[in-house]
Parts: sequence; C-alpha cells; structure tokens
Amino acid sequence: MKSSEKNVSFSLTNSGFTLVEVMVASLILTFILGGILYGAIQASKLQFAAGNVYTASVLARNRIENCKVYAYSSLSMMNETNTQLDQFGVTNVNGMFWRSTTVITNAPVNPYCTEIIVNVVYETQPGVTSSVPVTVSSLIDA
Repeated sequence: MKSSEKNVSFSLTNSGFTLVEVMVASLILTFILGGILYGAIQASKLQFAAGNVYTASVLARNRIENCKVYAYSSLSMMNETNTQLDQFGVTNVNGMFWRSTTVITNAPVNPYCTEIIVNVVYETQPGVTSSVPVTVSSLIDA
C-alpha cells in the first residue's frame, strides 16, 4: 500500500432522512408557502380596491368643492352624466372613473338650499365597473 493512499472505511448507519420524510417535509413547506403567496395576492387585490374607493371619494369631494366656487344661480350648469375621468379628475376617455353630478334646486331637505349629489363608479377590472357608486352629497345655501 502506498503512503499516499488512505484507509477509508464507510459505516452504514441509519443517520439522516429517508426519501419519504423529505417528500413529506417538502409537501408541508409547499402548502405553507402557497398559503402565504395566496394571502399576499389577496392583500394586493384588496389594496388596489381600497385605493380605487379612496380615489373615487376624493374625485366626488373635489367636485363638491368646485361647485362651491360657482355663483349660486349657476349651479345647475354643474349637472353631468357619466363623465369619464382619470385618477387626477381630468376628463380622459381612457380613465377608469365615471362621475355623475346631480344638482337639485329647492332641495327637499331644505327648500332654501341646493343639494349637490356626486356619484363616482370605477373599474374593478378591465371592462367591469363597481356595482355600488361612491356617493357624496352636500347642501349649498344661497
């Protein structure tokens, strides 16, 4: 035997993991990671939806604020139906928000006021709008 050769001996013990144990552990890990990924996807969808509702409410409130600077006698000019807007409130045919404004003179609540109702719907997915509009209303006194 040469001096550079070493005597290597292998011991066959039962230490380590079997293939079945590794497969079961991999399956459990897959289920856990799948659940985490599913939760992250759902959270992202919810965040997108909440952002759209918030933007729609801002667009509606801004419309009410714009009405306040008009002369009381000119408020009826603020009526509009399904004006398509982008997220900044600019009229845009590619926008994902639709705003309708209704001006009611001699409001039923107070006949000496004008009621302004703004409804905004938004796209929840391409080609599908929200089923319930975001509605903001206000009374403006003469």
